[in-house]
Amino acid sequence: MWLCTPFLPSSRSSTISKKNSMVTSLSSSMPKLHCSMEWKAIQKKIGYLVLWLLVLSTIFLLFILQYSNPLTMQGLSQSPTINTDNKSVTQLAQIPLPKLSSPPPTTNEGHHQSPSLTGNYDNSMKPAIKSSPPNPSSRPTMDKAGLSPSPPLPASKVAMAPVFQNPSSELSSSPTLANGMEELCDMSKGKWVKEPRGSVYTNMTCPTLPETKNCVKYGKKQNYLYWRWQPDGCELPRFEPMMFLNIVQGKKLAFIGDSLARNQMESLLCLLSQAETPAEIYKDSEDKYRTWYFPSHNFTLLVMWTEFFALGIPRIVNGTATGSFDVHLDQINRNWADKLPGVDYAVISGGNWFFRKNYVHKGGKIIGCVNCQEGNLTNHGVHFAIRMTLRAALEFISTCKECQGLVTFVRTYTPAHFEGGSWFTGGHCNRTRPLNDSEVSLDMIPWELRNIQLEELERIKQREMVGKRKFGLLDVTKAMMFRADGHPGSNWDKRWTTANDCLHWCLPGPVDMLNDLLLQILKKELVAL
Repeated sequence: MWLCTPFLPSSRSSTISKKNSMVTSLSSSMPKLHCSMEWKAIQKKIGYLVLWLLVLSTIFLLFILQYSNPLTMQGLSQSPTINTDNKSVTQLAQIPLPKLSSPPPTTNEGHHQSPSLTGNYDNSMKPAIKSSPPNPSSRPTMDKAGLSPSPPLPASKVAMAPVFQNPSSELSSSPTLANGMEELCDMSKGKWVKEPRGSVYTNMTCPTLPETKNCVKYGKKQNYLYWRWQPDGCELPRFEPMMFLNIVQGKKLAFIGDSLARNQMESLLCLLSQAETPAEIYKDSEDKYRTWYFPSHNFTLLVMWTEFFALGIPRIVNGTATGSFDVHLDQINRNWADKLPGVDYAVISGGNWFFRKNYVHKGGKIIGCVNCQEGNLTNHGVHFAIRMTLRAALEFISTCKECQGLVTFVRTYTPAHFEGGSWFTGGHCNRTRPLNDSEVSLDMIPWELRNIQLEELERIKQREMVGKRKFGLLDVTKAMMFRADGHPGSNWDKRWTTANDCLHWCLPGPVDMLNDLLLQILKKELVAL
């Protein structure tokens, strides 16, 4: 091919005569003209080539788009969707608490005898705490109806809850083991540590706080509020009202027991009211059965009164109540039992009403008494009575045909802290900080009663072949044994009595920890679904 380069005359062309100069000049310009025409032809061919390449690449791209599934409209329409059945789980995020208002109304509360826990405290009482490593394989599972039975455990084993390295962490932040299960932590063992934030609510932000628990209003110093329970090896996260309501949406939760069961219900009511104001929809004439409703979450909260779980009939002598009861160990108290169907979660607790003289019956016959010194009757003791009445309650629940899907938690015994006497003998509780290890002995009655409760719970779980009725544990005895500073004492409404209250718990106060633990157990079971 001819190259387009300028014509340069040779050295000999300089000798050509002037008459040939015009010819030489014309000859040197013709290659330039030819070069210009050739370049235009090449540009035209290149243009056609580029155009064809663009057409071919466009056709190729359309081919790829047509036969590549991920990019077609059909492929996009088949993308994974969120399972709306798990909406309650996806909502369990860090939701800020709303601003609060409303002063508390008043309510009444009854009283009963309870053993003194701190009357004989001295430095010689050393705790005998035996720690055992967490057992991930013992973690219970839960189907859509409720908790499945936990594997059999020795009596020393306790309720387990998930580890949370950060109290504000979301569900997915919990560490996991190699098999994908969350690492577990025994939240019943630990200590009380300083908490500068105080409680989630105050006595002025809980619209349902009863006068009998409004300790700050009646002069109690608030230093008892700035403590939190720190389990050994993990964290017990701060209570989140909206998270709790999301978990129990559409459910019914009942607290069944004496005034301390009601105390825990009142605590939960205050905590949840920080996210949604409840409406009271039922109250009986004796103020023993009450029902609250949270309309935005279709959640119902109940309290059901029973002194013994079993049938207890007040003993009347010459027309006067003696304060004693005839307790029928083989008959359940139908007042609460008949209200159990339809309940999704039940928290049962009790024991304090046996610290008085009572008479126990079986098969319609009296078989002895408790706290009595009557020569013709056997004194069976508090331990026997608490064991048998709890056994009766658990066996009834396990065989309740209308209670399918019910999840029942046994909340362990919480002690009184009377010193220098009891209810009506000048007992007081003037401590200003939690007790330390040297002041609490695990050989004391509260710990023994707690062990009985664990034994009866394990007994019913081992024999449970009753479909979807499940059982769990809120083991709070040790934590509450330390909190001698958390009772009303003399700082409460004394319109009905001048006695100091060293049995019930101030609101807000240490009793809120029980619901911290309840939330974590419910959350763990929800994650296990």
